[in-house]
Amino acid sequence: MVREYKKTKFEDDLKETYTVEIPIIYVIGLSNAINSIKKVIKFRDVMEQNECKIAILSDNPTIQKENDGYYLEMLTNEVVAMKYRIVLMNHFVKSLEVKETYDLIIIAITGGIISYSRQLIDDFGVTVYCAMKAVRADYVILNIFYGKYTKELWGKLEKQIEYILGERVDAYNMVNCILEIEKSESKKEFCMLEISQEMVQKKLKEIGQKKIYSLEELSEYERLAHDVINKLEEYAEIQEV
Repeated sequence: MVREYKKTKFEDDLKETYTVEIPIIYVIGLSNAINSIKKVIKFRDVMEQNECKIAILSDNPTIQKENDGYYLEMLTNEVVAMKYRIVLMNHFVKSLEVKETYDLIIIAITGGIISYSRQLIDDFGVTVYCAMKAVRADYVILNIFYGKYTKELWGKLEKQIEYILGERVDAYNMVNCILEIEKSESKKEFCMLEISQEMVQKKLKEIGQKKIYSLEELSEYERLAHDVINKLEEYAEIQEV
């Protein structure tokens, strides 16, 4: 179902932003090469089994083909100054909150949060930065490559990622791909080597972090959905105090 962008009363004053009360889940990644919109849709479907009505907003235009899918065109419009992209997105999300009856919103940004080198610049984290300035996150899911992580190294890596992002990361999704840096820099595009799911599961056991998932199996989607719901309920209880 195609959702057209329509101006609302919240867009009359581009000098003002609004507080968004509806819970917001961000799905982002280290690189656009591992940010799968199909997995976001599957995650939404699993979440909706808990009687939630959910919208997905994305800078990927293919999201318009999905029910309750909205294309964040303002984020990709290079003609519009960055600060107005932020304001327009804030107004758009507030408009959805007021006009629709969603229980929560998933915002899926395809641009990566970092640039790996001068040859692999990706998005510099610009799109994620704009989105998170427009609407605050209640829960953040970050896609990461498979790597030679250890239990000791993971703590340092997590702090570095959160420092770069400026947000707490609630859950990580480790994909079954290794980034081939040298080959990628040579071709100036992300080149990946696919590995077995068994290798990923072994790595997750080695790290021993419950907040790291492998979204290749239904049970992992269900585990993640359970954590999201619990966290959002905790936040709601705190706000009521």
